[in-house]
Amino acid sequence: MDRDPGVTANDLETYMSRREDIRAAAPRSSIARSRSPRTRRTRLQALAATAALLLAVTAFTACGGGGERTGDTATVAQVGDMSITRGTLSHWMSTIIGGDYDENIGHPAPRGLVSDPPNYPRCIAAIETLGPSKSHSETPQQARTTLANDCHGLYRELKHQALSYLLQGLWSTEEAAEQGIAVTNAEVERAFAKLRVQRYPTNTALASFLAGREWALSDELYLLKRDLLYAKLGVKHEQDIAKIVKGNHLALERAVLELDARVEKSWKAKTTCSVGYVIPECKQYKGTEALGAPDALLEHIVASR
Repeated sequence: MDRDPGVTANDLETYMSRREDIRAAAPRSSIARSRSPRTRRTRLQALAATAALLLAVTAFTACGGGGERTGDTATVAQVGDMSITRGTLSHWMSTIIGGDYDENIGHPAPRGLVSDPPNYPRCIAAIETLGPSKSHSETPQQARTTLANDCHGLYRELKHQALSYLLQGLWSTEEAAEQGIAVTNAEVERAFAKLRVQRYPTNTALASFLAGREWALSDELYLLKRDLLYAKLGVKHEQDIAKIVKGNHLALERAVLELDARVEKSWKAKTTCSVGYVIPECKQYKGTEALGAPDALLEHIVASR
């Protein structure tokens, strides 16, 4: 890949700031979490799901992974010949909020909070299922306006977060291919088998975890595969830098960050986003706002009911 060798101090500062925002906001596979799953489904329900779960592992590895969903095929972003559709974006908006809600609030999210295109009446109805508003000073119209504003905020932040995550995934997949790096189906299967023993030793536990987030098993496996790919790319970057950079650990770390910033700058120049979907990863982006995470807004919404 032809990389722009020029990375300014501002480029590096922006990259480091955005890297932390992205890491904090990105959905994580179970291998990256430390909390134990909660049991929410009955033994009968979990046992009924066993065959489907095992078949899903086979289907995932046979088809090469998850992440892509059918539905609205309108393109919202493109990197070279690879594109992200609105159907895929909508799916990952729901996937992210399902994980965030379960992890931060402690139970499954009400259905219909986010989608693309947005359905604000459905979002308002979903929030209302959480209970009546605790505010006694608002008129019914004011309360409705507050709910609408909350739904607009959720949509904006989840769209931004999910699209950023998907674009970062495309960049890493393409760079890995150029570097001759791949995560095989066998590696995913081994990592998942190890994860099952450590975190979800029974089908009941795994089914409960997925149900709490309203995830398909293919979503969890896709996140796991991405974690493995990121790890391999990180090792490759450090090995390449170590061959040419002499100095202490801090010098090596800075060189790795500069390389990552150059890679991101290069891929951003190849990323085109549709109107209404322009975020910092897109070459048309001219703004300065940071990547928003919906956690605080979700907690505010729940606390208000």
